[in-house]
Amino acid sequence: MSEVHKHCKEMSFETKCIHAHQEPEPPNYPITYPIYQTSNFFLPKFEKAVEILSKGAKFDHDKTGLYIYSRGTNPTLRAFELLVADLENAEDGVAFASGMAAITAALIAFLESGDIVYYSDVIYGGTNHLLKTLSRKFKIKAYSLDMSNPENLESAIKKFGRPKIVYIETPGNPTLKIVPMKEIAEIAHQYDAIVIADNTLATPYFQNPINYGVDIVVHSATKYLAGHSDVLGGVVVGSFEHMEKVRKILFYMGAVLDPFAAWLIIRGIKTLHVRMPRHEENAMRIAEWLETLGFKVNYPGLKSFEYHELAKKQMRGFSGILSFDVGDMTKALKVVNSVKIIKRAVSFGGVESLIEHPATSSHYGVPEDELKRAGVTPGLIRISVGIEKIDDLINDLEQALKSAELI
Repeated sequence: MSEVHKHCKEMSFETKCIHAHQEPEPPNYPITYPIYQTSNFFLPKFEKAVEILSKGAKFDHDKTGLYIYSRGTNPTLRAFELLVADLENAEDGVAFASGMAAITAALIAFLESGDIVYYSDVIYGGTNHLLKTLSRKFKIKAYSLDMSNPENLESAIKKFGRPKIVYIETPGNPTLKIVPMKEIAEIAHQYDAIVIADNTLATPYFQNPINYGVDIVVHSATKYLAGHSDVLGGVVVGSFEHMEKVRKILFYMGAVLDPFAAWLIIRGIKTLHVRMPRHEENAMRIAEWLETLGFKVNYPGLKSFEYHELAKKQMRGFSGILSFDVGDMTKALKVVNSVKIIKRAVSFGGVESLIEHPATSSHYGVPEDELKRAGVTPGLIRISVGIEKIDDLINDLEQALKSAELI
């Protein structure tokens, strides 16, 4: 283990992004961590396979001497896993081919038929559909709750029973609802439940759920971690014990991240601490401008936002996603279809600004009653605010709003 690796815990966040688990290694000592584009690894003696396999899915907090087949991990993937684990103050991590693969593995690693999952009512539509599928096919009982009020979790437990998992997303996509992580984790742990948090929207730059008692953190690395809309990936981080179980699921699912994709995400993370303040600054400017026009704007940085004070308590900043309501679907689609610089596209977290209509994209197919409870209205528009010149973005939105006769 190198001296750089030993001192990862002592580094600032900014320095970790650039150097953690990316130290030059023999024989050539490259400054940029290499891409190990290989499916399998040479064994000096075949008994080495038994030695590696006997460890099961246990990995030391290092990148050496562990490899037999890249479906489990490989040095490039391991560098990515350990980097995100360090940024999230976790012990270990497991890389996946997408965010949904990461979320799926994090759930099924711990769930059995008949188990109960309570999940926050404002979550990504794909996660909602996954929980519905698990409920239908494997007799997992999944209940959507407004966990911005921890008393709702207590009431649900008394009514429906003890959970195996409490799953939260905070801020929640797309209305940015905030969940009080510390209070939810304390209640869940009274019943020996595992708390999983999706931290994709906030990123570890703005928030570390593990600091508030969350057990496992999941990311769609496709978004802010990679940051350039050019790669798919996911990652789960948590304790060694939990990650051993998650890695077993990875090995059997085969949803392994490609080494080149891992390398691209590592490269993206190097500028995470530079990009995120600009995303936040631009989002705040647009949120304030939209509010002056009379729109109801969902953005944690606004003092008018219902969960602003809670966001300030557990976040170091407010990220780059906002949503606002223009009243009905016809007007919303007119705005979305009229932008010129901002791109009409799903997903978020890239350097370019994106705009979408959640009810017909990211949350398409979510039951009407759940959309209503989550505040995903027909007139809701979501913007992933990029790092372009803010004046260009506001001018673009202004002409789009005028085209829809909203201003």
